[in-house]
Amino acid sequence: MKKVNEFKKFLDENVDEIKDLLVDVFECDEDDVDEVVSFEDDEFGGFIGCNEKGEGVVFGCNLYDYEIDDEDVSVGMEVIEGRKVYFVCYDF
Repeated sequence: MKKVNEFKKFLDENVDEIKDLLVDVFECDEDDVDEVVSFEDDEFGGFIGCNEKGEGVVFGCNLYDYEIDDEDVSVGMEVIEGRKVYFVCYDF
């Protein structure tokens, strides 16, 4: 649990850089990404961008601190502040 909390803290501290990547690299909707103020854990073991109310607003792209091996998703990796962050995009 400590590792999960530490990763969430890291994401929240780097929210602006991550928001830029969500739009520029992973093509998430800019209006949705603008609402992101924090990251909360999702039902898949990753994190999703959430608004001030804690509601998920960036659907289809979740962030993980480990590589996902799943043929049904696309995975991109970016290094943020020297740390690998895996962006897992689900095709709805």
